[in-house]
Amino acid sequence: MVVAPGQKSRDTLRFTPSGIGDVAGTLLVYSNSPSSPDTVKVYGNGLLPASTQLSGNNINYGKVLIGQSKDTT
Repeated sequence: MVVAPGQKSRDTLRFTPSGIGDVAGTLLVYSNSPSSPDTVKVYGNGLLPASTQLSGNNINYGKVLIGQSKDTT
């Protein structure tokens, strides 16, 4: 996706665990900034009802029932 200067974009990142246990990954956000890309750590745990936490460059989906989803928008 390309966002024009001065424009905004609202996207959804969905975590849907397929098994029990910890899951981790990295989201790269590219821009025209000299420090691009920005790295955001993404992690969650497949098991219990979800609660999403966003802190700095981290997104934590908490525990999510297997086969269910948790969105961050």
